[in-house]
Amino acid sequence: MVGAGRPVLYVRRVPVSLPPSIPPVEATLVLGAGAGEPVDLATRALVAGVVPAPRFAREGELVAAANAIADAGADLLDVSLEAKLVGAAARSARRPVVSRVGTAGEARAARHAGAQLVLVPPHLVRQLEDENDDEGATTAVVVDDVDAIAEARRQAERHHRPLAIDTTRMTSDEALAAESVAL
Repeated sequence: MVGAGRPVLYVRRVPVSLPPSIPPVEATLVLGAGAGEPVDLATRALVAGVVPAPRFAREGELVAAANAIADAGADLLDVSLEAKLVGAAARSARRPVVSRVGTAGEARAARHAGAQLVLVPPHLVRQLEDENDDEGATTAVVVDDVDAIAEARRQAERHHRPLAIDTTRMTSDEALAAESVAL
């Protein structure tokens, strides 16, 4: 008697495919022309601390705020202010300075003042494409609207520039969504 009161189990082999392998991602950023060590963006995000505009354009107040933000652990100091203040932060801060600009003239002034990363809107990249980053600054395409990410990415790829997303004006949930879309 087969089974003799025991249930009979039939084993059937079912082919199972392995999950696809995760492709290696190589994403590094070196700020400036050999100014620092490369940061592996595949394993960690950069944190930028926003340096607020000082009262009455006081450079000492700006430098104190920049150093406090650096002491708090920021990787970059966002000094998206006039070139004079960008220069003050770049000369005295212990972190690379990033500046978001709106015109080609502001981009040139920020680079000349010492910003190591200059964030420009997608429409501005073409105007700056003939200018290399000879002042030790990296120019990146920046976007702060999820709907504009695809076009910004195309501009960044076309002009061989990094792409950055600015979530400073978003709520936590909006920022998480925008960062997920950007990735």
